[in-house]
Amino acid sequence: MLLSRKAVSTFVAKIQEVFSIDLRSLALFRMALGLLVAVDAARRSLELNYFYTDSGVLPRAVAIDELGYSAYFWSLYIINGQAWWAGGLLLLTILCGLAMLLGYRTRLATILAWVLVISLQNRNPLVLGDGDTLVRL
Repeated sequence: MLLSRKAVSTFVAKIQEVFSIDLRSLALFRMALGLLVAVDAARRSLELNYFYTDSGVLPRAVAIDELGYSAYFWSLYIINGQAWWAGGLLLLTILCGLAMLLGYRTRLATILAWVLVISLQNRNPLVLGDGDTLVRL
């Protein structure tokens, strides 16, 4: 027996209602994630010299030898080991997080924030926690 058009359209409407995303919830999630990225980068900037420069606990040469950077495990922080470079990348991370929070060029800000967070976390994986994996995902 065939279903009527009304039954099919009612079924499709219910499926769309169940699997749809409320744009307000999505915007709230984006804002929360942007705030988290900005605050995390600001907090890490307090320990800039200790963990993200060559004068800290894990210089770039040791990190490259021990961690084995490759195409799958990379970091922009490896390009330069000075504090101004790490500080600039952290500042850019904070700005991308704030752009996500405010909704300014959201796609670009999200992609840049993701690249910068992965780069930050790969620079010194010895100081990461379980929450850092969730932020990266």
